[in-house]
Amino acid sequence: MNKSKIIRTIFCTMLLCLFSLSVFGGNDNDSIITAKLRLANTYFSAGGHEKAYLLYHECADAGNAQAMNAIGILLQRGWGVAKDEAASVAWFQRAAENGYGRAFHNLAQIYAKGLGVEQDFAKAVDYTEKLLPYMPKAANSRLGYYYYKGLGVKQDYEKAVAHFQQSAEMKSADAEYFLGLCYRNGYGVARNEGEAQFYLQKATEMGHHYSKEELAEEISETQVPAQRLQMKPANGMEQIFRKIMQQKVNGKIAGTYSGVLTVYDYSGRQIVREVPLKISFGEPDSFGDVNGEWTEADSIRATFEAVLTDSTLQFVNTSYARTDYYNKRQAIKWNFTKAVLEKADINGITSLTGNVQMFSPKSKEPEKPMYISLQQTASAAESEQLTVIPMLNGNDVNVSFALEQASNASINIFSLNGALVFFRNIGKSECGHTPLYRRFKCTAGLVRCATANPRKANFKNNHKKITL
Repeated sequence: MNKSKIIRTIFCTMLLCLFSLSVFGGNDNDSIITAKLRLANTYFSAGGHEKAYLLYHECADAGNAQAMNAIGILLQRGWGVAKDEAASVAWFQRAAENGYGRAFHNLAQIYAKGLGVEQDFAKAVDYTEKLLPYMPKAANSRLGYYYYKGLGVKQDYEKAVAHFQQSAEMKSADAEYFLGLCYRNGYGVARNEGEAQFYLQKATEMGHHYSKEELAEEISETQVPAQRLQMKPANGMEQIFRKIMQQKVNGKIAGTYSGVLTVYDYSGRQIVREVPLKISFGEPDSFGDVNGEWTEADSIRATFEAVLTDSTLQFVNTSYARTDYYNKRQAIKWNFTKAVLEKADINGITSLTGNVQMFSPKSKEPEKPMYISLQQTASAAESEQLTVIPMLNGNDVNVSFALEQASNASINIFSLNGALVFFRNIGKSECGHTPLYRRFKCTAGLVRCATANPRKANFKNNHKKITL
């Protein structure tokens, strides 16, 4: 029996049921609407979307919330009716107002992805919280995800873990996976490889693909070589995410800059990726338009067009594809959105530092916090300059340079206004990589040596001045 015959048979059966209800009693309006809703669901499942849409409309007009939600789905996808994402949002909202739980899930997804509305993670979080009484497993897993990445809420690994644990108790594979990541990287909990393996294995047994891949990894996302000069805050001062404040670069940005691109975890407290970076800027035109080239890890290139306004660089139609820890086999596309930059000129050395923002058109989510630390180079021979990378908590910095020949080296730390705030003579260093690890403490705006502990670092050029 083909599909059309099945539908006709079901339709006749449902009409007979409706007739029976009206003749033999029990024929209240709710029973009729329930029968129509079942018939609409049958049409929907069989691909008869046009007939399903008409029946859903009859049920929705009678106040049925499930039918309202179904109309939203049909309008959102253009099934049996012209696609209209804006209208679908209105129907989902009606369904939610009438107490249909899944409508809250649909609205959360709509605002998270920007489907027919402006993307708004805060609204996505709000609708997900309203989903909790109806679908606690899915809602807790999603709320954990939002807190994990800081989407629509203040980033908080501990709150993420709490939601993941509630969802995992209801056997959510996604929650088990993220708990594994949290324990493996020390996100919101003490780092514990045994607990990480436990949760990742449970997620893998549930068929979670990414969990299986994570189990095969020998090192975690945050296990990167430390090359740091650390500065600890005094008096237990709280560490905060360091964002570059806008300062005018006065349009003088043309040239080639070399240094390091640093990517942090979502909290901004741990480095997850460091790669060499070179950016070449052309001269801005009278409108502030700038053309240039971004070269990452000596092989990933993107030609960009941007608009320079004060210290903000707004990228136009610029993107590239690259792999990362979670996508090693297939490069992921990233759209450049903007960069907020600081430019400092001290004793003939021009430094360019700042935050860079990127966005994934696939996931429709922003990239992790990114920071660039660059110095202008006059020639290819000078392309390797000293670099300083602050940890985004605002107190730790990475310093790196290497000597081409053995010579004496010293560290001079200047503030952005050119004031010398720290000096230390390293002494004679051999060519190449020089091991050095120092911990410093900031007191009353000054920097003094607190402890010393040798550890591998990567220093470049002697008697260079460090600008913070």
